[in-house]
Amino acid sequence: MNNVIATTFFEQVESAKTPADLFTDPDRARSTYRRLARIIHPDTNKNDPRAHEAFEKLGLLWDEYNGVSRKPRHAAGPANTPKGLIFESKRYTFFVGDIVKRADYANIYPAEYIDGTVHRYGALKLPRSPKNNDLIENEVKMLKLLKEGVPERYQMFHPTTIDTFIHRDKVTNKQRRAVVTNALPKFVSLQEVLDAYPNGIHPRHVAWITRRLWVALDVAHKAGVVHGAVFPENIMIHPEDHSVVLINWSYARPVGEQLKAVVPRYRDEGWYGLSLNKKLDHRIDVKLAAKTMEAMLGNQDAKSFRAFFKGCQVASTPDAGSLFAEFEELLTQVYGERKYVPFNMPQGWKRDA
Repeated sequence: MNNVIATTFFEQVESAKTPADLFTDPDRARSTYRRLARIIHPDTNKNDPRAHEAFEKLGLLWDEYNGVSRKPRHAAGPANTPKGLIFESKRYTFFVGDIVKRADYANIYPAEYIDGTVHRYGALKLPRSPKNNDLIENEVKMLKLLKEGVPERYQMFHPTTIDTFIHRDKVTNKQRRAVVTNALPKFVSLQEVLDAYPNGIHPRHVAWITRRLWVALDVAHKAGVVHGAVFPENIMIHPEDHSVVLINWSYARPVGEQLKAVVPRYRDEGWYGLSLNKKLDHRIDVKLAAKTMEAMLGNQDAKSFRAFFKGCQVASTPDAGSLFAEFEELLTQVYGERKYVPFNMPQGWKRDA
């Protein structure tokens, strides 16, 4: 452990006056405690005289956070250090938890890091094979184009890059490119929604997702980027506040170029159609988005929506901005005045990696 980095964590614990100073996010509190405990543990910092006191204080604050009262004990002895992975870049040290998602070519992990004195969270994406480093590198480039070309008020529709670096496996010596983007707490993918609701979701929910998806695509296309993989697993939604984030820009290309890589499963199932050998414009993303939203309807009664999505898959389909306006007219005809309709995943639902 880098002494400078370790000192930052020591100072964070030493300066804490209440549990709230350390455990700011209830959903991440246990993970935060485990990371800090492993970093400042006396066994890890045998030459640092502060380790025992800091570790003891951390334990007291954690107990207090959980409503447990105990008196301090001195000179904490060896204990089981929480397990986890450490990834170091030039900017940050990332403390990585268990895999949360197994994507088509990469694994996604929760990652914690210290930015100055602030504890932050991200999502670390690492290819399972070095041969896919180019996909990560391409995603970093495309996210940079989005950052530069999308107005700030619309950047919430796409991930933000926190860091990217080369990770060298100490056992195999293989090098893999990693990218860390902003965390999306409480978001679920449309693939997870489909798995939970195999018969589809209410058209009202398809409506708010579609509206936001058109915006996400429109601003990307105006920034000169085509996503190229608008599939259910790459569309993240927040059930409560109805946010939508389009992730996985690994396959994206600038407008006017051709796709260099595709997702094999969707190629075999014919989702791409004739787009594979053509110069890219808005039409491939519009087509894939429409097919995805059509799938979200399942067997729900929504003839007008189905007809609209079918119309989005023809060669002459307009851009996403125009489709947003057309879809707004359709929603007015079907539902009239807009109203918030809560969406919930089934009780007991749990994410599978």
